[in-house]
Amino acid sequence: MLSAWLRMKYPHVFQGALAASAPILFFDGYVSPDAYDDIATNDFRKADEQCPVNIKAGFEQLEDLRKQSESYEDIARIFNLCAVPSGPAEV
Repeated sequence: MLSAWLRMKYPHVFQGALAASAPILFFDGYVSPDAYDDIATNDFRKADEQCPVNIKAGFEQLEDLRKQSESYEDIARIFNLCAVPSGPAEV
């Protein structure tokens, strides 16, 4: 991705660049920052209308669990983590 960015930023210096799957259009504002999320949400919705709703509810439940230190062992077990999380990260 760096090569493509350099080519876009300094076209007078670089004759070409090779970048596979680089999201370079995000840098210049050609693509909405929410484009990936929108596409993924629409794909989930096509599979099942309730899928995006359920995913959002799941993330909200995880956010609630993150605030309760007594639930950290459950989180470690559910996600098969190597260690129990040490505490809530500040967001």
